[in-house]
Amino acid sequence: MGGCIYSSSDSHPYVSRTWSPKTITLVDSRTGEELWRYDLAVGNKMRIRFYEGDETDLIMPDEMRWEVKDVESGKVIDSDELPCPPEGVRRIDWHERPAPEYPKPDAPRGEPAPLPAEAEAPEGDDEG
Repeated sequence: MGGCIYSSSDSHPYVSRTWSPKTITLVDSRTGEELWRYDLAVGNKMRIRFYEGDETDLIMPDEMRWEVKDVESGKVIDSDELPCPPEGVRRIDWHERPAPEYPKPDAPRGEPAPLPAEAEAPEGDDEG
């Protein structure tokens, strides 16, 4: 959407890897307040874009849109948007969490309940 009105050429990609797992935050530099935080899982890539919004809103006039994709498959895992401070006073910070951090395996699929144990005949109850 580059060149379109209400679009932003600001595009910030972040990739979280085993030896570089990342946490991304949006900070209002006027106050130092952390407005948003995301712990990006290993093996995922986040792209953040900013769009101009309501210029009459002096506190949070713009909009931040983000999307998380699996690096290998390109499948979108998570996305959202939120109001944010204007260009001159917003800041994206990121830091690396302690490494190594390994990708979390997919959650196990539900397994059927185990079969009940066979009932045994009580002792001394022999027929015949």
